[in-house]
Amino acid sequence: MPVHEYSTDTIGRHRIIIAACVLIAIGGAYGLGVLYERVGFTPPWWLDAPAIFGCYAAIWRIYDQFVWRWTLFGRTVSGIDDYSGEWSGMLHSNYARNAALPIELSIKQTSSRILVEVRTETSNSYSNMAMACSSAGRSKGLRYTYSNEPRAFAALSMSPHSGIAEIQLSADRTTLSGQYENNRHRGTYGTIRAMKVILHGGNSPREGSSS
Repeated sequence: MPVHEYSTDTIGRHRIIIAACVLIAIGGAYGLGVLYERVGFTPPWWLDAPAIFGCYAAIWRIYDQFVWRWTLFGRTVSGIDDYSGEWSGMLHSNYARNAALPIELSIKQTSSRILVEVRTETSNSYSNMAMACSSAGRSKGLRYTYSNEPRAFAALSMSPHSGIAEIQLSADRTTLSGQYENNRHRGTYGTIRAMKVILHGGNSPREGSSS
């Protein structure tokens, strides 16, 4: 499933970062012009004309994919909480008489796009809209809507459906906890708790903390 855009509550910082990327792009384009002059090279029009836009695109991509999640004084550079990684835990649902069901979450995230995939023994679900609130308070967390598709061997009573989920990230960024609710037709709900098993860089949390 493709990643999708999501909303945040860091619009002020986002504008500052865009402005910084523009200034860096202008500086980079100017630097290229000076370099061309020093070496006596005249670039073709298709390389020289879009220099600023090309520099901005490259700088924004680097920020969007990597720099946004760098931590400074206990917070990410972007101000957006980093939920990315592989998570494993348990789901408690009233559908199964509050039984504990194994659950796996795979979250792909950049500063502008996200995808939450949830896998259980009987179904898979994928997010389609999301809002990340990073400011302290009761609203802090990741809220998203999702579509759920039962697996081929699931019970006949299960059918494709939509729902809403809300998850919070622990202070040490190793645990997700939250709740979900299906549409009114199914009327099921439950809680989720999962531990991070693989970081976005491919290491375990323990390996990441020891390096």
